[in-house]
Amino acid sequence: MSADVRALAAQALAQVALGGASLREAMERHAPKLADSRDRALLMALVSDGARWWPRFDAALERLLERPLRRKEPAVHALLVLGLVQLEVLELADYAAVAATVEAARALKRPQLAGLVNAVLRRWQRERAAHLAALDAPVVRDVDARQMRGVHLRDAEALPLPQDPFRQQAGGGESGGHLSCISVMTHDDETFRSSCIHALLFCERRS
Repeated sequence: MSADVRALAAQALAQVALGGASLREAMERHAPKLADSRDRALLMALVSDGARWWPRFDAALERLLERPLRRKEPAVHALLVLGLVQLEVLELADYAAVAATVEAARALKRPQLAGLVNAVLRRWQRERAAHLAALDAPVVRDVDARQMRGVHLRDAEALPLPQDPFRQQAGGGESGGHLSCISVMTHDDETFRSSCIHALLFCERRS
């Protein structure tokens, strides 16, 4: 598996989760850079899973990083999310997932951060049980006050979806705004974003 694919996936994911782009826009921008259809399929899988699991692993990085990278190094932050996705969701071999993610940092022309990427993923492996327990712990008393970063995606179906704000953001209707719903991840209102995670879970089914 090419590190270049992971580097492109990190750039695309950062544009979706942090830059407000839709999944389609990100794929149209980056997929043509890959000649092999298998690499394009891997790119799509990484970006899709990265967007779906962003709330959970973005929250994990708040615990793993002493200094946040979202603003200064958005692609590296997204790459770390993808590293955790590979370990926890795709269940790739630990060594292969970590090594490929570290190489992707170099492919992003951030060799000075390759050591940090390695250290963060190794720390996750060492402290995995504690971090998972913290992520899965109940963190809200009121459904309307749920914050996206503390809610496990399996619990997201219980969240009510506010119809008016979602229509405004995603365009409304059954099909309008299918990919745009991923863009609510960057909305300024935490409560709004946490509600819209419900829509995110069903984005792929609506296509």
